Amino acid sequence: MKPKRSHHTHEKARPARVEASKGSDMSHIREIAKDEREIAKEIEELAYFFWEERGCQGGSAEDDWIRAEAEVRNRRSVVT
Repeated sequence: MKPKRSHHTHEKARPARVEASKGSDMSHIREIAKDEREIAKEIEELAYFFWEERGCQGGSAEDDWIRAEAEVRNRRSVVT
């Protein structure tokens, strides 16, 4: 026996302008994600540099990351 279909649908037709803007929204989201990946890579490299600067001994990886993150984000906020 076939399941009964509801008379109510959750899917509603979207106006064309909403569908068109959806593509540009996704492009914007992808661009932000790309920027965040680049920032994370910069932070990672700088945190590693801080560790090397200490002779690869002691300290805290978390502290290095926090310090690097603050420095990278500060540099980027000055540039933009």
